[in-house]
Amino acid sequence: MPAVSLDDLLAGTSRTFAAAIPLLDGELREEVTLAYLLFRIADTFEDAAAWDTERRADALSVFAQMLRGGRGGALSAPPGFDDAHAALFAGAGDIFARLGQLPAPHAESIRGHVQRTAEGMREFLLAADGGRVELTTLEELERYCYVVAGIVGEMLTDLFVFACPALRPRRALLDHDAAAFGEALQLVNILKDRDDDAGEGRRFLPRGVALDAVFARARRDCDRATDYVDALAAGGASPGIVAFTRFPLRVARETLDALEARGAGAKIGRERVLAILEEERAAKAR
Repeated sequence: MPAVSLDDLLAGTSRTFAAAIPLLDGELREEVTLAYLLFRIADTFEDAAAWDTERRADALSVFAQMLRGGRGGALSAPPGFDDAHAALFAGAGDIFARLGQLPAPHAESIRGHVQRTAEGMREFLLAADGGRVELTTLEELERYCYVVAGIVGEMLTDLFVFACPALRPRRALLDHDAAAFGEALQLVNILKDRDDDAGEGRRFLPRGVALDAVFARARRDCDRATDYVDALAAGGASPGIVAFTRFPLRVARETLDALEARGAGAKIGRERVLAILEEERAAKAR
């Protein structure tokens, strides 16, 4: 049986990351691809609306155990997802096998961070009313964004430092804003998709918190994410790493501007996203 194509799995289950990851080079590109696909499996279990809370929580628990043990095989995708997600779950064994071929510290970082996210998602599900996540405070929203995206920023920092040892002297500075990098992207998506999420029974924006306060938090996280990208650039990160992190942040900032101007669901348009991507490709090539 031929090995699964990571690029095909990525393209089928992602938009922004499928565009951004090719900005990376060499082994780092494969590492981030493998990590993203594992995070996507956890996301899919969390979003499996056709399953009750207990089954979704159990699936996340089993997945976390696989990550802890470093071994996993083909999985069955929950009902309600497309063929691309079915292929992702069917290819899980190959993803785990490729992960096992990475240098041990790299594989351990990926597994450990994805495991923490899966366990955190499970906690939110078990605390939800009837399996419908409804956050009630700004602190809960911040914690949720950390679990599903801030941890991703922390994992990326590990992988960036492995790939570019010149970054080691700046590790503490990077760690300070790593989670905020991921949280900024997640919070902008929550603001953009708030009407669709509410229609599907998920309410990530707390009812008792003014929308302005959430926008202010998103702005603050974007500022910290900018500091993170600047620290990478100043510390000697490769042009690919800088472009990879700066591209989604630029999209998030412009999307946030559009949301404040036009309301929920506002987007900056595919043409503008592709223009930003081309600018980052050009910047990397210089």
